[in-house]
Amino acid sequence: MRCNDLYNKILNIYDNGYIQKNIITQCSTASDGDFFVINDNKKKVSLAVSFDKSYKKNEEIYAESNWFPYTKENVREFFKDTELDGCILEFNQSSATVELAAQALECDADEIAKTLSFLVDEKPIIIVVSGKSKIDNAKYKSKFLTKAKMIPFELVEQYTGHFPGGVCPFALDKSIKVYLDESLKSHEFVFPAAGSSNSAIKMTIQQLEKFSNYCEWIDVSKKS
Repeated sequence: MRCNDLYNKILNIYDNGYIQKNIITQCSTASDGDFFVINDNKKKVSLAVSFDKSYKKNEEIYAESNWFPYTKENVREFFKDTELDGCILEFNQSSATVELAAQALECDADEIAKTLSFLVDEKPIIIVVSGKSKIDNAKYKSKFLTKAKMIPFELVEQYTGHFPGGVCPFALDKSIKVYLDESLKSHEFVFPAAGSSNSAIKMTIQQLEKFSNYCEWIDVSKKS
C-alpha cells in the first residue's frame, strides 16, 4: 500500500473538522511500517499515525496534540543568541528516520545523531548514538542494571516534550538525563534532529556536549 493510499484512508477516517484538506503530510517508510506526521498549520495542530507492515493498525490513532509548532519553536528559542542561532536546517521532506535524514542532508547515515528515549526506574533518559548504531542490550544492562525499555511511541511526547521523528537532546526538562554514546566520537560533525520531523542541526561533538547538557559519555551501542 502506498503512502498516498494511506493518506487518503486517514482523511476518510479522521476528516471530522479536526483534519482539513489543506494539511501538510510527511510519510516515512521504515522497516517496521509507515509513519505519518500530519500538520494543519492553520489550526496549529498536529497528529501522528503509525502503521505496522500488515497495516492492521491503519485505523488507530496513536497520538494527537499541538506539539508541532511548540517543540520546533522551543528548540529555535533554545539556540537563540548562541553560536548556533539560525543554524537549524528545515527540509521539504521528512527526516524522521536515520535514512530519511541522511537523504535530506546528503550525508552518511552514521553522521546522524540518533536520539533514543528510555525509561529507567520509570524515569525518562535520553541516549544519543550514531546513526548506524543500535543499543547493545548486554552493555545497556551492565550500565543501567536493567533491561532496555524504550518509551512507547504514544508516550514519547509526554515524557520528553518532543514527538517521535523530532526527538533531540535540546530544550528538555532539566530532570531528563542525557547520555552521549562513544559511537559519536568517530565524527567531527553530527546532525541531531531539531524538534520536528523535518529538521536537523549541524554541530561539532564539543557543541553537542555543550548544548545537550549531557551527564556522561557511555558505551552501550554496537553497529547495526
